[in-house]
Formats: sequence, structure tokens, C-alpha cells
Amino acid sequence: MMTVLPPAPKGKHIFGSVTVSERGQIVIPKQARDLFAIKGGDRLILLVDEK
Repeated sequence: MMTVLPPAPKGKHIFGSVTVSERGQIVIPKQARDLFAIKGGDRLILLVDEK
């Protein structure tokens, strides 16, 4: 079942969900990588909502 996300507030971005691989890896959506110039070796902070 697909959940439709509400639009993000101005200056904020919602890229949907990601799936964790068996090896514990995730794929960052290309649009997010391009927007924030994310490249291999960059460090990110992962924020999670328990709900």
C-alpha cells in the first residue's frame, strides 16, 4: 500500500522511504544526492521517528 506524503514546508524536502539491504546499506535517492551534492565518503546524520 502506497502512502501519499504531504508536501514539505518551504526549504524542506521529503524524498520518501528507503530500504535497508541485507548488508545494512541504504540507497539515497538521486534527487537528494544531486540537491545536496552528496558523494561517496560524505558523512550524514540519520534522524528516525519511532512512529
